[in-house]
Amino acid sequence: MFIRALIVSLLVLNLGVAVWWLLRPAPLPVPVSALQSDRKLARLRLVSELPAATEPAAATALADADQANSAPVAQPQTPTDARPKRCYRFGPFSDAAAAAAAWARMPAGAQRIGTRDEPVPSRGGGWDVVMPAQADHAATQALAQRIQAAGFRDYYIIREGAAANGIALGRFDREATARRHQAALQAAGFQAQIVGQENLRRYWLEVETDADFAANAARARIGAERMQSQACAAG
Repeated sequence: MFIRALIVSLLVLNLGVAVWWLLRPAPLPVPVSALQSDRKLARLRLVSELPAATEPAAATALADADQANSAPVAQPQTPTDARPKRCYRFGPFSDAAAAAAAWARMPAGAQRIGTRDEPVPSRGGGWDVVMPAQADHAATQALAQRIQAAGFRDYYIIREGAAANGIALGRFDREATARRHQAALQAAGFQAQIVGQENLRRYWLEVETDADFAANAARARIGAERMQSQACAAG
């Protein structure tokens, strides 16, 4: 009897404890500030909550360094005018047109300064009857054959100098004699000219080049009789 009463009492006690547990009020949440003050723990914050002013100084320094490294470094430049120059003149040529044709054949690396003319040294005066310079030696040879076929035997081909590739048709002490010979040639279809020695001129092509310019090779290429070094103009 006693045991039964004890069992009933335990069942009632357990049932009361269960009812109390189910019906007890929910515990109040502990404020975060209390946890920080009690446990001295720093509150975690999201990256988006951080103000821009709190970015690490190291990141700013790294960005500045990258910008400095990416900036172009100025290289020392050698002024073009500082390079050594050399000046030459090529010729002589019979006229300005021949000098211009020679310039058209000039190798790269030369800058034209100008064309200078001067009197041909006197050979004692008189008047020359001539055919002007032809395009090349082959053209001159063909013209000489035509002159000979027309009955004019007194001639020779000029092979060098200012009048190269021209044809000399005689020198005369008197202008009237030279005029008569010129008229006979013109009547045969040849455009002969009279040149007085006092009126003869020759032309030189003047150029400026770099120091490594092959001047002798250029002389041969343009067909100049001579090549002369000369001082370059100041400035």
